[in-house]
Amino acid sequence: MRVFIHYKTALNRETFEGSRLRKVLKGECEEAGVTWIDDIFAEPDIAHFLTPRDEAMAVDAAWHSIPIVVSAFYAENDPYASFLDPKKPKTPTITSRAMRLLNRADLVLVPNEAMKTLCVEQGVKSRIEIHDPCVNLRRFDNLGAEKDIFPRYFSIRDEKKIVLSAGCYEDRYIINAMKNIASCCPELDFYFFGSFKRHNPRWLIASYSRKCPPNLHFESLVQDDVFRSALYRADAFLALDAVHPDGAFVLDAFATKTQVVALHKNPLNDLLISDKTCFVFDSIGSIAHYLRSLYSKEAKSTIIPAYAMAERHSLQTGAKRLKELYASLLNR
Repeated sequence: MRVFIHYKTALNRETFEGSRLRKVLKGECEEAGVTWIDDIFAEPDIAHFLTPRDEAMAVDAAWHSIPIVVSAFYAENDPYASFLDPKKPKTPTITSRAMRLLNRADLVLVPNEAMKTLCVEQGVKSRIEIHDPCVNLRRFDNLGAEKDIFPRYFSIRDEKKIVLSAGCYEDRYIINAMKNIASCCPELDFYFFGSFKRHNPRWLIASYSRKCPPNLHFESLVQDDVFRSALYRADAFLALDAVHPDGAFVLDAFATKTQVVALHKNPLNDLLISDKTCFVFDSIGSIAHYLRSLYSKEAKSTIIPAYAMAERHSLQTGAKRLKELYASLLNR
């Protein structure tokens, strides 16, 4: 079995969600003994796409009778891999371009039951299967000196208390939540790493930074080793997006045993289970109170069951499922 797994952007986005998803899928193929290729002309048995931008390539694959697989909603913070309309942040809506690709596919993979339901309700007619988002736990094994990269990179002293978050800068709700939480916790330092869907990165970061508390730091994307080091150094990770199925960052936080704290329940993200894998709060004040309590002896934690969740979503677990799904297309 030879699978063409394609994801290419015009910019260097090797550290972000779409590229990470491609690496995870290739890793699953290697674990399962499935050959992946980068060339559509190398006669693949299956073509696997991760972005609506590959619609033209999918048309060509269909012309050559190559079964098409599409992974949707695994990388919604990445502007090159998003299937949802960024202009409708409060109501998840599949774009018309994404809908064409999804309905051209022989198999659509989604991260959970909620996203499968969303597809059906919005008109996807293709076969839809759930393939859990996966994390490569080996990325976090034996980091050694790499754990110090983030403190050195940002000149962070040992006594600093760090809270981390990530997402998309155009999600104003998340940005405002970060500002409000940071204002309530002046004794903590907050770092936000994000992508940009439409605006100029330097302009947007400069604009936000002028109007934020001094303990909040807006940063553009960093290399993977820096981000992993940041997760290890952080005392907590804030999951602030309540309308997208963000799995990559959450699983990374689980894998590094960083405490995850969420603002509002997210019906599209089944990884965030209140009082089991994370703590979910309904207000800024409640989150601020919990973050301050992290440094007391009374602080509660969910890092052990969260790490168990990461283990259940490991590369090895996903590999078997992915191979079965690929095989089902060839055995028709």
